[in-house]
Amino acid sequence: MSGFETRIEDAAVQWREANRILKSYVDHKLLDNTLIVSYENLVKNTKVVLNGVLNFCNLNNKNYNYPKFITDNNEKQIARLSAYEIDTITKVSPPMLTHFGYDILS
Repeated sequence: MSGFETRIEDAAVQWREANRILKSYVDHKLLDNTLIVSYENLVKNTKVVLNGVLNFCNLNNKNYNYPKFITDNNEKQIARLSAYEIDTITKVSPPMLTHFGYDILS
């Protein structure tokens, strides 16, 4: 069984809106106990980030098995994007791309 096809426009809008809503909840203090973890930081600083998550959740990191991530996966996925896809993402998502420190590609 295959999934539904997702257009790049739909994916970019969904990413932008999900992050916009989360940011507004945090900005307006509508969520208690919120920790935001970026994918890039998680894969580059796995142990530090996960220790922060465990500490945030009041969990002990003793005997915790840290996963290993492919650290250059994001770069590989970006390199696979077509010019049209990059253009679409940069037209749809600039506020959140900027908020999270992503480069606006052209």
